[in-house]
Amino acid sequence: MKNLAPALALILGACTSQMTAPAPSKPEMELQIYDVPQGTAGDLRQALTRVLTTVKDSNEPSTGRVTVTPDGRMVVLAPEKVQAGVRAIVEQVSKRPSAPPPRVDMNYWFVVARRGAKGELPAELSEIKPALDELVRSQGPMQFRRLDHLKLSTLAGDSGRVDNGDSISVRHDVSTTAGAVLARVTLNAGRRILDTMVQLKPEQLVVLGQSGWKDGEGKTDEEQTLFYVMRADLRNGPESKQP
Repeated sequence: MKNLAPALALILGACTSQMTAPAPSKPEMELQIYDVPQGTAGDLRQALTRVLTTVKDSNEPSTGRVTVTPDGRMVVLAPEKVQAGVRAIVEQVSKRPSAPPPRVDMNYWFVVARRGAKGELPAELSEIKPALDELVRSQGPMQFRRLDHLKLSTLAGDSGRVDNGDSISVRHDVSTTAGAVLARVTLNAGRRILDTMVQLKPEQLVVLGQSGWKDGEGKTDEEQTLFYVMRADLRNGPESKQP
């Protein structure tokens, strides 16, 4: 995406023209669907959204919206002047040979901790021991048990969803930049929902958050807490470590 400056400038110039010129009415919006090389739709959406948001944050009317279809195409709702810049970007990206997007393996652990208790760490949680050790150092003694562990693999720039067939599910949108993984993550555990953006390095463990826990009778258990832990692994990319 390094050589997209001229096309991005065209988009921003069109937006700026709309901001400064007296306009009796809002520009007519057009809906365009673009076929883009596999794995590039997510990064293109982010680049375009940043440009359009720059204008939007100036308290002017929104100059466009960008989204990605399930089959990897890009949908843009914007005035024709903006669409011209989008077409230029898509043409540049389509002409340049690019490496296949890396696969991102995302691991999500749902861990219940009993505060004040001590015990051996279960073998199924040994992968995330450094993260749990840090929780103990910062919050005091805890005894951990695994509620569930979900794994979801997608290509960078795509989205996906996985569930355990019961009450726990994960949905994410992932992309990569400068060797880091960017993810919009939604975790569901019963009625508990965690929705957040996170940036992490490959193989880095991150505790996304925590929530209260209820006992078998549905009463809040003050001594137990549910923690959400995640890790991202890159495969088939320049920063990946093959298994």
